[in-house]
Amino acid sequence: MTPPFIVLAIAIINTTKIETEWESILKSVGSLAMWLKLLYFCRIYKHTGYLIRTIVKVVQGMTTFLMVLAITVVAVGDA
Repeated sequence: MTPPFIVLAIAIINTTKIETEWESILKSVGSLAMWLKLLYFCRIYKHTGYLIRTIVKVVQGMTTFLMVLAITVVAVGDA
């Protein structure tokens, strides 16, 4: 549901001619979200479905590692 809201926000910013740094941020996040949505729809094909599921499992497995890495970076930064 995120890409439609981002596209709507970008359209509002463009039509009202508001000068803001959020416009480039919204455009980049919206573009990334739409590409990820395209990958999500590639799951229905036999040849790409298992690859997408593998990527999802790897990212889910990385969350614990990334949490430990973030704590270590913060600890070294604090020291």
